[in-house]
Amino acid sequence: MTSDSNQGSPSSSSSTRPAAKPLKRGRACISCRFLKIKCDGAKPICGPCMRHPKDDGCEYSDAQGRSRTKVLEETIQSLQARLDELQNPQDSTPSVTLHDPYRPYNESRLGASQSFAESSRAAEASMEASSLLSPLSTFDSPLASQGSPNTAPYLIPTASSPISGSSGRSSSVSSPYQNATTFLGHEEPPLPVIQTLLDSFLPHVTELGFFLHPARFRADALRPLRFGQTPRPTMGLLSTVYLWGAQFSQQDPLISYEEIFLSRALQNTATDLTRDHPHRVLHTIQAEVLLAYYFWRNGKILEAKTHAGGAVSLAIGCGLHRWRSARPPPMPGIGVVVENTSNVMSPRDSVEEGEIINGFWAVWTLHKSLSAAVDPAGALCGALDAPGILVDTPWPLDMEGYRDGLLTQDLRGSSTIRNFLSGAEYPVQGKMSNAEMIAKAVTLFHRASFLSGQASADMPTRDAQIFHSAFQSLDSLINSFHASLPSLDSYGSESRPRLVMLAHAVTNAAIIKLHNVFAYANANSNDLCMNAARSIVDNAQQDLGFVNPLMGSLWVTACQVFINEISKRRAIHGVVEGEESIWSGLRAGLSAMKPYSAASQLMLMGGVSCGLPDFAHPHQC
Repeated sequence: MTSDSNQGSPSSSSSTRPAAKPLKRGRACISCRFLKIKCDGAKPICGPCMRHPKDDGCEYSDAQGRSRTKVLEETIQSLQARLDELQNPQDSTPSVTLHDPYRPYNESRLGASQSFAESSRAAEASMEASSLLSPLSTFDSPLASQGSPNTAPYLIPTASSPISGSSGRSSSVSSPYQNATTFLGHEEPPLPVIQTLLDSFLPHVTELGFFLHPARFRADALRPLRFGQTPRPTMGLLSTVYLWGAQFSQQDPLISYEEIFLSRALQNTATDLTRDHPHRVLHTIQAEVLLAYYFWRNGKILEAKTHAGGAVSLAIGCGLHRWRSARPPPMPGIGVVVENTSNVMSPRDSVEEGEIINGFWAVWTLHKSLSAAVDPAGALCGALDAPGILVDTPWPLDMEGYRDGLLTQDLRGSSTIRNFLSGAEYPVQGKMSNAEMIAKAVTLFHRASFLSGQASADMPTRDAQIFHSAFQSLDSLINSFHASLPSLDSYGSESRPRLVMLAHAVTNAAIIKLHNVFAYANANSNDLCMNAARSIVDNAQQDLGFVNPLMGSLWVTACQVFINEISKRRAIHGVVEGEESIWSGLRAGLSAMKPYSAASQLMLMGGVSCGLPDFAHPHQC
């Protein structure tokens, strides 16, 4: 018994020691805890570790804090991470020191912003807002000089520093970029670059569905306030305008960063609705419209339809299709809380209300033209064609009309599209605005494309009668609308208004879409298609500069008419006299697209998609 009690003792005198108190939880050394043996807690080395030395030393983790092993492991990990960072700086993410980049900016610009606010509307008519701003270094310093180290820098180089973009081009640049510093580590470029981007973009706004007041937009965009701060436009809209400005500028430093501008535009537009900006909804609609046209021009149809759908959803969700409706608002469903449109859109004057009205029609025009241009004729029903979507918004005016008070307080709309398609608006009373002309033209183009998709050789008698009635009604409406357009002959060949030319081209394309189904068998329909196609390509002989992406589809439509006519004649008669006039029309259509094929992927695709027959070799065109 005695031997049993003394077993495991270091000496015979251990029996005289007082019994060791049980250790508190967590007080045993790390080795004993790992091996699950009883530890006496002796320090610096406990009894079991003294009797049976191990590879790992006797360490405690209570009062000592982290064990020596743990400290060494963390030190090794830290050194290894630092070594990897130094060896591969391009793959590492260095630590970031947070700071307030706007503090010195706000302190230096507080007085300037207060004085600018007092005269904010003085520069609208003269477009001289930039003269109110002293040469700001807002985006050069402190913003540009305090870039986050984990953000790829956005360089506008000096005259001596070359720049290489994604396209591989390299060149030296000069003013206004000579003194600019890095700015793509920040949210927007320096002021001189912003002015260049705006000046490149604004001359083309009528072709891109831009419905805001251009002078007000420019003045607000150049205010000495930080990015996205009211009353500057939203971040998404500004980023999208910068994207278009870079594409229009045709200047190497800006074109090289087009992909980065695009990334910023997509990111900011997607998150603008979560920000506290009074115009976030209207500006997001505008940004979506501009992005849709951007992708459409570059031949990315899926992306274009996605952003067009976003604009349509916002417009319908905010009730823009019922703005100034003569009918009472619809009753919400049980338990459904409907946000008041006036809380989302609260115009301060007639010009801002005009922006809302024109905003809906810009969305309508984009949706109808894109759908008619790229979708099959039998699949043209979109969100704006859904049952229950009745458009009551009055037809748009030009901005001068809103400024001059043509939008009276008692003006109300009801069934605007339905009345137009029924012919109730003809004969036309008064002069149409440019925006109204384009909206009506694309409505007819879309309607003609849809109706042509319903034609079938084996329709039942009743369906054939309904189709014939709809065909006659739409044909009469197109002719009436075409006659109401300003005559292009009243303008010089070099001074024809671009939107009037676009309205004529779209209307002629509507004639082609409607009659092309019967052109092979019906001589009258064939003549109408040929005359409309010639009108489209003849008007393309003028140097148009940038054109609406829809024009590419219109030129393709005209070229298809000529190709079909040549194919039909050769199938019946072989090579016959009179072909040369048709060939000249085809050459004119292809020549119209050629100057734009380098800058617009859509035009390049259009030239290829004409579907030239085997006999139409390139050297013949």
